[in-house]
Amino acid sequence: MQHPRQEVFFLVNPNSASGKTKAWWKAASHYFAEQDLPHQWEYSYSMEQSVQYVQDALKKGFRQIVAVGGDGTNHAVINALMNQEICSPLDILYALYPLGTGNDWARYHKIPRKTSEWLDMWKRQNVVLHDLGWVEYQEGQHRNNRYFVNVAGLAYDAYLVHRIEKENIPKDNKLVYLWMLLKCLLVYKMEEAIITSGQKNIEGEFYTINIGVTKFAGGGMEIVPEASPYDEQLSMTGAKGLSKWEVIRNIYRFYNGTYSKYKKVIKFHMQQMDVSVPNGNQEILIEADGEFLGSTPARFTSINKAFKVVLP
Repeated sequence: MQHPRQEVFFLVNPNSASGKTKAWWKAASHYFAEQDLPHQWEYSYSMEQSVQYVQDALKKGFRQIVAVGGDGTNHAVINALMNQEICSPLDILYALYPLGTGNDWARYHKIPRKTSEWLDMWKRQNVVLHDLGWVEYQEGQHRNNRYFVNVAGLAYDAYLVHRIEKENIPKDNKLVYLWMLLKCLLVYKMEEAIITSGQKNIEGEFYTINIGVTKFAGGGMEIVPEASPYDEQLSMTGAKGLSKWEVIRNIYRFYNGTYSKYKKVIKFHMQQMDVSVPNGNQEILIEADGEFLGSTPARFTSINKAFKVVLP
C-alpha cells in the first residue's frame, strides 16, 4: 500500500485574477520552498485539465491538495476530488488559495490572500468537515450532475451567467458584472416554476431561485443569507412575483444581508428539493458556483460532511 506523500500538490489556474496569477505563483512557490513547505504543482486551463491533474496527483500518493484561483477553480477541484475513486475524499486535506475576483467562497470563510498569512493558516491545520450540494439537471438530451460548494442559481442568475459566458464577457470586473446584471434585467421575464421539498409544494413566477451551501454569490451579494456549510442542509431563497422596478429598488438588500427578509422572498432549509416547470413551459436555466450547467428538471441534495478543508 502506497504511503501518503508529505508534499502539497497545488493546482494553479494561471488565468485567474485577470491573468496575474502566473507571476504571483512564481514568487509564492519560491516563498513556500523557503518556508519549508514541500510541494509540486501544475497549471490548469480548464475543468477537464483540473480533473486529470488532481487524479494524477492522487495516484502518485498526494493527499494534500490546494486550488489556486477563484470560485471557478474551487468548483473544478472540489468536483475532481469528489468524483475520483482512488481514495475517500475524507482522506484528502483540501484548501483554497483565493486569487480570483469574486472569491465568494473565500469571502464567507475569511481565507487570507496574503501569502504569509495563508501559509500560517495552512500550518495551523484547523481542519473542518464541510457540506456540499449535489444537483442533477438536464444538459441537452442527457441527464448530468455536479457538486457545488457555494451557491446554485436558477432563473435570472443562470440567465445572467449564460449570457456572460455566451458573449465571452470577462467575469473579473465587478462593475461590468453589475452593468450586465442591470442590462439583462431589462429583457428578462420571470419564470414559472414548481418547487417541491418534503410537504412543500410552491408554484409561481420567480425572478430568481438560489440554493446555498454558503451565502455569497456574484462578488459579495448575500444571495442566501441564512446558509451554513455545517448544518447538514441546504438553504433556499426564491424571489417570487417581483417587478423589474422592485428588483432595482432592492438590489442593496443583496449586499447587506436583508434580502431574505423582503416580503416577496420565500426561504426554507431542506435536505432535498426538486424544481420543475408546468407542462409546456420552457425549462429554467441552472448555474452552480458561477458556472453554467443546463436546465430543469433539477434535483438538489445536501451532501453532509463531504470533505475536509483547512480554514482560518
